[in-house]
Amino acid sequence: MIFNYCTRDEARQKNLKHFFTGIPCKNGHVTGRLVSSGDCLSCAAIARKKSKEKAKGVPVARSARLSSPPGPSAEQVARENARIKKLNREVTQDLNEYLKKAFGIEFTLPVL
Repeated sequence: MIFNYCTRDEARQKNLKHFFTGIPCKNGHVTGRLVSSGDCLSCAAIARKKSKEKAKGVPVARSARLSSPPGPSAEQVARENARIKKLNREVTQDLNEYLKKAFGIEFTLPVL
């Protein structure tokens, strides 16, 4: 990235995102700076890298909760599917018994 030498105020007036003064930051980096905060770009990159490394240490349950979209878990879906299957089986059996008693029909619906 190429930076024009200017002050932060000049960069702000020109609506730039970065500026370069040639003055080293507190850590000795001589690179561009952000107009918004005045932070050195090298220091900002190091801070981002540290933040990403720190995020890797986040417990799995928390990171999964933060990254996965809201919705039922696989366990909840399986439990609900089993419940529905059981209800379907019971209703089908009840309907078969009703048809037999009420109309004398020997027709039986398949049990799911």
